[in-house]
Amino acid sequence: MTIHDLNHMVLPQFYTPLHQFYYQIFVRSCAIRSEYILTVSDFSKKELVRNFTLDPGKIFVTYNGVSENYVRVEDKKYLAYVRELYELPENYIFCISNDKPHKNIKQLVRAYCFSDLQIPLVLASPVDRELIRMAELYGKKHLVFFSKYIRERHLPAVYSMARLFVYPSTYEGFGLPPLEALACGIPAVVARSSSLPEVVGSNAIFADPYDFQDIAKALKMGIEDDNIREELCSRGVQHAKKYSWLAMAKKTLDVYEQCLSASKSLTVGEVL
Repeated sequence: MTIHDLNHMVLPQFYTPLHQFYYQIFVRSCAIRSEYILTVSDFSKKELVRNFTLDPGKIFVTYNGVSENYVRVEDKKYLAYVRELYELPENYIFCISNDKPHKNIKQLVRAYCFSDLQIPLVLASPVDRELIRMAELYGKKHLVFFSKYIRERHLPAVYSMARLFVYPSTYEGFGLPPLEALACGIPAVVARSSSLPEVVGSNAIFADPYDFQDIAKALKMGIEDDNIREELCSRGVQHAKKYSWLAMAKKTLDVYEQCLSASKSLTVGEVL
């Protein structure tokens, strides 16, 4: 069994009763019965042990990987094409997310509006009229952009053109976008929560996701402190290389083979 995270159980207020029933009854039952469980971070492993009272010895961590396509894009003509395609400003802070409450986009916009930054904020997420009204209240409506749906093949270019990437989520089983940004040579502001410190290590600027003033401070540092920016850009690219889909596939296969071997041994023992 593979379980990426338990946000449906940990954050039940954000989900329907059907979602809660599915995790509380079906997923819990399957996890208890499973002899081998795969998950994507030590954080998620601890969550599984804590919420389902599982033996940690049967849970294996197989980290997600970063596609080799995520590298810094330097082709100016291609960058200009992508910028025009998605109507992006010249320089911007970038966030890619969905609109689920734990993604914490409202707190990000509140922090951005509170700051004195004048660089645009580009949100690759569904348009939210409440956020537009908030930006208007602070006189920053002209600086908050909701992008069109971005095709994955264009994401490396969108990351590469950003001045800063920000990921304020309060709960992630892994959290892939910050690593994609690092792979593209972009500094990142990341929430100090759940699996994110584990995944990005010391290669990001951290902020308390529940404190908009702390997020605003981190955004300002990520935009204006050139020494930190240069250091994070250099270290981040190397750090992202540690996460490979091939390594993930090999480790997953190893666990599957262990499971198969144990199953065969059990069958032979029952026959004897």
